[in-house]
Amino acid sequence: MQPFNIKIKTVGQEITLTVLPQDDEYKIIYFGGIIGGLRQENDELHFIKPEDVIPGGLPLYKYKQADSTAAEEEIKLTKEVLLAIKNEVKSVISLQSPT
Repeated sequence: MQPFNIKIKTVGQEITLTVLPQDDEYKIIYFGGIIGGLRQENDELHFIKPEDVIPGGLPLYKYKQADSTAAEEEIKLTKEVLLAIKNEVKSVISLQSPT
């Protein structure tokens, strides 16, 4: 599966995250840094803490790490945000799965 983008709403703003699939795991990237991941076990996706994601050359996410002039919204991984990420990734996976 190729990398893909998802959009979620957080604090009234819509943000874009990049998802990097590898085997049964999905790295979630925001402004060039890892904010976490998802692991697929059976038909469920489980969140992986950022420090537990195998980085593969990517840093962990830090607010304004790359460009202090970017229009970057700080992301907080609340239950609602995690659920939105999970639901969007599930939606893309189901669209790309053979039926």
